[in-house]
Amino acid sequence: MIALLWVALITWLTGTRLLTLFGLDARDDRLGWFGWSIMGGSLASSLLLFLLFWALPGQLDAVAVMLAQAVVALLLGLLARKRRRRLVPAVVEPSRTPSLLFRSAVALAIAFSVLRILDGNLVPALAGDEAMLWGYRARVIVSEGGLGADYLAAMASPALRHEDYPLCGSLLQSWVLLLDGPGDMVGLRLPLQLLALGLVTSLAAALRRHTEPLVGAALLLGFAALPHTRGALQSAGAEAPVALGLLVAADGWLRFERDGRRAWLGLASLGMALALFTKNDAALFTATLAAGVALARLFGSGRRLPVPTLACLALIPIGVVALQQSFNRWAGFHNDLMTGKGSGEGLFTRLVDQAPSYLPTTAAFFGDELLTHPRYDGLVFGLLILAGAAALVRWASGPRTKLDVPTPRAGFTPRPWQHAPLALTSASLAALFGLFLVYVATPQPLVWHLQSSAPRVAWQLLPLAYLALAVHVADASRPRPEGRP
Repeated sequence: MIALLWVALITWLTGTRLLTLFGLDARDDRLGWFGWSIMGGSLASSLLLFLLFWALPGQLDAVAVMLAQAVVALLLGLLARKRRRRLVPAVVEPSRTPSLLFRSAVALAIAFSVLRILDGNLVPALAGDEAMLWGYRARVIVSEGGLGADYLAAMASPALRHEDYPLCGSLLQSWVLLLDGPGDMVGLRLPLQLLALGLVTSLAAALRRHTEPLVGAALLLGFAALPHTRGALQSAGAEAPVALGLLVAADGWLRFERDGRRAWLGLASLGMALALFTKNDAALFTATLAAGVALARLFGSGRRLPVPTLACLALIPIGVVALQQSFNRWAGFHNDLMTGKGSGEGLFTRLVDQAPSYLPTTAAFFGDELLTHPRYDGLVFGLLILAGAAALVRWASGPRTKLDVPTPRAGFTPRPWQHAPLALTSASLAALFGLFLVYVATPQPLVWHLQSSAPRVAWQLLPLAYLALAVHVADASRPRPEGRP
């Protein structure tokens, strides 16, 4: 129990100090602060563990790791304290008091989430990906003393799959096993369950910020009730951190467009880094999100981007990817999707060769199980397609001029960028289509691969899709200047 308390406490402390170092404060959004802190603390902790286990294999014990984490938290605290003294208080939009309806929805969603975590922990992690992929790899890291030669030898076992996958989830689980003993098949879920709970609170904060209370309450409860949301809360899978990172990246960008604070771009960069350090799927998802923002800026004007700041912040997700790829190259690990499970047949070659036979099955599965299945996503993907089409029709029927963001003045804060719906919708749907093509090009048996992973992997996009739909509704409900679509 003490070990689990340490994990939760150091994650929280590290995350809060990291956010403060980036120029944020709990007063910016008390509801979002929990999820953001857990996200930042988990990212920092997993990166520290990665460097320690890779640099010092076989030389670490629980005390050494705890001491290193305490030192990092202390240093971040000192830097954050200096940063706080130098910060000029930001002029931000006064926060609205949430309606009783929305507050009730948030309380209900959090209560459901906590109950699902407790219910899931009645059964140890002995099956599924949480045990046979992420948890198994975590146990290997602990048993082999880190990420050295012994780890590489163990990874040659046929029982260990996807050796090239990013290490964030397994490192966080190995942290628990190192502190609490290798037999803790329940406690190892804690870091991932905290991230799943942070996903729920971060979605609540984003919906409160960007849409009306009634819409936000309905979408939040709808997401919390989804079967795959329940699965993320009850297990130690790696989907929740990816979903959280994507959501926070999009929310941070929207908040930057609202008030121009560069700290929000820092929050977005942390979100992208967490997603990229958790699963390979995130490379596709973050690329489509960046492309969606770029596309939207092509058709409309947003706030002027601080290029030097943006370049520095981009080094965080880029650095995480470079670190993971460097380790994979050093270890000789390869991605089975890119190499065809050792056949040498590349992704694009398989896509062309398999398309005639795989397209009908993949399209039928996506249509039946993802786009028109209310229990899967509450029909959000389908509604988002309709909302995107309606927005395009509305845009095409009006004057095609760039919309300027109003200049801030006393007592006035510009509303979110009017092309945000285009950015988030194109990102969500392009990522879903990219996922569709990945399954068409799969080196695995198609039906098995679809049934075993497609709904779970596509679920990672749902928080982003829920936010996109909320922004659509908010944008459509606002009065528009005369002559503008």
